[in-house]
Amino acid sequence: MTCYGYRVARALPPDDRLIPIDDAAEKVGRARWTLFRWVRIGLLTPYKKRGDRRTHIDLAELPEAMRRAGRPGPKPRGRRSTGEGDE
Repeated sequence: MTCYGYRVARALPPDDRLIPIDDAAEKVGRARWTLFRWVRIGLLTPYKKRGDRRTHIDLAELPEAMRRAGRPGPKPRGRRSTGEGDE
């Protein structure tokens, strides 16, 4: 089976570990397209549930994918400090 042209695993992990890609992106503070890019380059495995059009990912794969992607956590929000005269 394929999903957006990528192979989808046949065996599904337990339901309590599968989460829609939109929810996973919100959980880790990334855009959904970032997670789709991680699927494309092989950091995450896409899963499809019968009768559900959404793409799901395994929560157990997220920490390793984030580590391999090179960013340890959510992007910082707010103004960046320049180090000169900031108070």
